[in-house]
Amino acid sequence: MPAFKVIVVGAGPVGLVAGHCLTHAGIEFEILERRDDFDLNAGASTALWPDNVRVLDQLGLLDEARTLRIPYHSKICIRSDGSQISRSRMLAAVEELHGHPWMLFHRGELVDLLRRRLPESSTRIHTGKVVQSIQTNDKGITVTCADDTTHTGSMILGVDGVNSTIRRLIASQPTVPAAQKPSNTTPRPPPMKSSYVGLYGHSAYIPGAMEEGCFYETHARDMTFQVGVAAPTDKCYFACFKRLPHPTTAQHTFTDSEKDAFAASLADVHATTSLTFRELYARAQWSHMAYIEEGVATSPWSSDRIVLAGDAAHKMTPNAGLGLNCGIQSVVVLVNQLRWLLVQKPDSEPGEEALMGVFRAYEAERRKPAAEMVKLSATAMRAPAWRNRVWRFVDQYVLPRIGGDMLVLRYVFAMVVREGVPLDFLEERAFKEGTNGVRVVLINEFTVTGVVPV
Repeated sequence: MPAFKVIVVGAGPVGLVAGHCLTHAGIEFEILERRDDFDLNAGASTALWPDNVRVLDQLGLLDEARTLRIPYHSKICIRSDGSQISRSRMLAAVEELHGHPWMLFHRGELVDLLRRRLPESSTRIHTGKVVQSIQTNDKGITVTCADDTTHTGSMILGVDGVNSTIRRLIASQPTVPAAQKPSNTTPRPPPMKSSYVGLYGHSAYIPGAMEEGCFYETHARDMTFQVGVAAPTDKCYFACFKRLPHPTTAQHTFTDSEKDAFAASLADVHATTSLTFRELYARAQWSHMAYIEEGVATSPWSSDRIVLAGDAAHKMTPNAGLGLNCGIQSVVVLVNQLRWLLVQKPDSEPGEEALMGVFRAYEAERRKPAAEMVKLSATAMRAPAWRNRVWRFVDQYVLPRIGGDMLVLRYVFAMVVREGVPLDFLEERAFKEGTNGVRVVLINEFTVTGVVPV
């Protein structure tokens, strides 16, 4: 392949997975991260559904990921007073349906795994790189950072989060000549709305107050909590969401005093059957408060040699654990298509028109599934945060009688997982098929020109 190079902006889980996918595709890359370092204590939990566990398997990361996952067997839904609404084995059933389990990780541990196992990570990941401007020309693209360094490549993959600098930069008018655009004065695209605010983090395990291997979800008027108990029982992960009086597009960094005041307003709400949030928050080891944006970027996901993925393109509420999964799926689809473009013309680097064709095809394939995941996640937030008497009645007295969580898993989430796309050039080393599984062709069952097994 020619010296085609991708500049990945953003070193969160999606950006790091992109690095692994590009490595296995034989595509050169570097990653720019605005933070000065990786705070591995930061972050609460993050989940992978089986379609993306398959991707970890293809990337050779599954064995170590298994040692880091937090195993769960049961989901317990409770009211704000701690009384139980329902209990199901929904989380254990995921593996039976799909072959691979639902995997929950401490976000910092997953990031550490992805960073450590990335080949040549010390030279490919550059921290403290705040993107200021981008210049494109017929041969490639140049990124200028706030520290006056420049980074040149063939294209940019923007996975820099919901308040994406790259999304803002590609919002410039397409009629401006490529050599003149864009700069740090380009107009901002419409921000995504937030209807909820969240407080999330991790705390020390409290013996006797929570059951190991259980995932608790509190259902109440205009609010919902989620608490996952880790095994071995050294800590637990929490997320508290409360509906805002009015949706907002504001971008706000909450202070510690605002965070503590919000926690105090929820102090008497039960996080488990026998534990209030006051008791849980008192043992918090890390926490963060933020607006919970949701939506799909209305502007195009690409321009010239620049394309978006992850929260920069599609952001959803975290209750269903679909955000990271949607981002990984977008990266997989993009890398599959990008690699085929390069394989078809191995002796020449693709021009801007060819890249734009790939970007348009990628967006066409991913925009609808991403929108569906945003809607599904929105429902997963709003259903337990009762908005009216109908929701309140159905949630407490109808769904538990008909096995609501299991039905939702089998007929809603299973459909999302079944549509998951693997990398089309790597074998699944530990392929498993569940009762709802879909067979995937292994690499040795067909011939792919130019592929070197990794």
